[in-house]
Amino acid sequence: MSWFDVTFVLLKEKVDPLPFLVDFHKELAAINVVIDKSDQEFITFNDTKAGEEKEIVELNESMTIEEIIRQLCSWKALGLICYRHPDFKFPVSIHYLTWDERSLEGFTIGFNGKDHIHDLEHHKQDKLIGEISSLVNYKLVVGDVGPDSETFVNLEQDLPVVIDEIANGTFRVEIRN
Repeated sequence: MSWFDVTFVLLKEKVDPLPFLVDFHKELAAINVVIDKSDQEFITFNDTKAGEEKEIVELNESMTIEEIIRQLCSWKALGLICYRHPDFKFPVSIHYLTWDERSLEGFTIGFNGKDHIHDLEHHKQDKLIGEISSLVNYKLVVGDVGPDSETFVNLEQDLPVVIDEIANGTFRVEIRN
């Protein structure tokens, strides 16, 4: 079993998911972050506030990035996609988040714990977090906030509660605008 180092990026403003993600994926590709379309990868969708669930969508090499983005944006609660980057042996996840089920409001960047055993890997992670966050207009970037962390923040809470918790915390990664 593995654990994950998760960093939260809160956007400065809510954005329309589809146009944002089309542009964002072009910029991600420019920094060598590409969707992992291998046979064992899929889009995992978030549950809605009403508890509705959507089955995963399996990815494959024949799917275009646009098709994958449209699948993600077809679900109002959005979800998680795995990516590949040459500096990491395991996939890097980006979990797209909404609190109003209309707009994209933030995302997390997740790293498999097996990819960071030494300070060098933390440096690689921090560098990629900085590169990804520089692609968006963010309000804050904080991590490690994952469930296995001492600085865990439950991102399933209402956004004002999340923001208050972050305001009162100290994190390994902290960039605030």
